[in-house]
Amino acid sequence: MHTYFSDREAGARPRIESELTQGAWSGIVSYFDFLVEKAWFANDFPEQCRDKRGVVATKTASLWGAIHGEIPALNNPYPLSDPYPHTLTALDLIEFGVLHVAQPIETSYHDYYEHHHLEFDRAAGVKEYREKINLILARHGLIYELNEKGKVVRLGSEVLRDRISETELPSGDPLLDRLLGEARQNYFDPDPAIRKNGVEKLWDAFERLKTLEVDVKKDVSISRILEQTSKEPNFRAVLDAESTALTKIGNDFHIRHYETNRTPLEDSFHVDYLFHRLFSLIELILWKRLKVT
Repeated sequence: MHTYFSDREAGARPRIESELTQGAWSGIVSYFDFLVEKAWFANDFPEQCRDKRGVVATKTASLWGAIHGEIPALNNPYPLSDPYPHTLTALDLIEFGVLHVAQPIETSYHDYYEHHHLEFDRAAGVKEYREKINLILARHGLIYELNEKGKVVRLGSEVLRDRISETELPSGDPLLDRLLGEARQNYFDPDPAIRKNGVEKLWDAFERLKTLEVDVKKDVSISRILEQTSKEPNFRAVLDAESTALTKIGNDFHIRHYETNRTPLEDSFHVDYLFHRLFSLIELILWKRLKVT
């Protein structure tokens, strides 16, 4: 991905913005306009030569009709215009684009109509599309990225995102492994509601982890598990306090319980903090159990 002078001199802009900005939307719209004009969507929405000899352009009516049909929240998509849409709607448009983009390649020249017929390279189109879209998102500090699978993902905390996405510590318990996998997957989703569900899955995983020592009560099981994690008394006391505090957080906030006397969890940065805090404890416990076994 291209870097500008300011990035090289002062460092890249922090990726902390979760809401679409007018500037980012303008960049996306401008790029879509370019792709339409230059026939980058013509493979899936072809405008045929009048002599039916080949594809020559994008059939814009079909393209905008498909966008409107698949992204109904994007009002009046032709042309894309102000006011800019909800963040999730714009991200849907980005995913729509990567599904249909392909780099046009000029082939035979049609003298009478003075145009070239086109063939298409899907892989090259997707590669350039991802690079351009991710450049726009990065330059505006947005915390989203279009990945190689054509999905927009939320990057999460810059410090810990790689560890969360790449850590694989099988517990030996299929249900616990599934809960941890779902928690991590949901955490990187752009939709705040799904991210909150990822936090809930992580707390469910923590409760499951507490019972890995079978044939004993939960409090005895977690005590044994923490003893395996650290036998040093002072650090063991830290782990006891952290386990107790995180259990209380799960009960007091809208994480595992939703009674009216529980506190809603609404701030995205608070979600990051709590997810990382519990993930770190679970990772430590599973890593130590893996080393012990």
